[in-house]
Amino acid sequence: MACDGDIDRREVDLIKNNLHKKEKLFGDVDIDNELSNLFNEIQQKRDEFLKEYIRSLSKSTLSENEELQILRVAALTIQADNVIEYSEIKFFKLIRSHFNVSDATILENIKEIDEDYLAQDIYSGQQIAV
Repeated sequence: MACDGDIDRREVDLIKNNLHKKEKLFGDVDIDNELSNLFNEIQQKRDEFLKEYIRSLSKSTLSENEELQILRVAALTIQADNVIEYSEIKFFKLIRSHFNVSDATILENIKEIDEDYLAQDIYSGQQIAV
């Protein structure tokens, strides 16, 4: 939610109402308290928070299903505000880079995304003179 610099109300509603209440994705967690704590932490140390999240992913041993769930939640959150920023896709790609699940399995199981979410960014290796 925070990788584009804005936490939109529709993103919060998606997490609270669809994923937590309807799908029971987060179990018995007090979602209001958890989101409040996360928002406070994000406000205090935004960039460091995101780095810590990525570090925790790289250290985690997740099942293929858990990896797919995280990617699905990320994709749904990206799309919740109807504005897809490059920074959000880039963050999705960064998360995905720490997982073992194949692109084919991701595309087969996460209907909310297309190949653009998985395409490698182009990098020429050359620096641009300014």
